[in-house]
Formats: sequence, structure tokens, C-alpha cells
Amino acid sequence: MKPTDKEIVAKIAEIDADDRFHYAQALVEINAPLALIQVEMQATVRALSWVLGTKPPKSGPRKSKKP
Repeated sequence: MKPTDKEIVAKIAEIDADDRFHYAQALVEINAPLALIQVEMQATVRALSWVLGTKPPKSGPRKSKKP
């Protein structure tokens, strides 16, 4: 069964909401589990964005909003 655009957008939003997606890039030598999770998240978001024909959201540290 082929996923709908709505399901793909929901999966991208789910990954983007995960804080680990926005952590600074982990190093395999220091924190291998987190590094692998981040690589998997980035690859999934890029692939799903490609399917939709959209630009993927940026990973890495979120910019803090000044009040």
C-alpha cells in the first residue's frame, strides 16, 4: 500500500519534532547510538521530502528565538 502525502508529511513532522533531530551532530567515537539515530532521521527526512518534491527541514541545533 502506497502512503499518502498526508502520511508522509506527518512522518516528517514527527521526526522534526524529535529533539534528537536538532541536537548538534553526534560523533560516532563519542556517542555512536545517537549518531546512528541522527543519520537515520536525516536520511528518512531527505527521502520523504524528495518523494513529496519539497525541501527538507534543517537538522542540527535550533535557533533560539529572542523575545
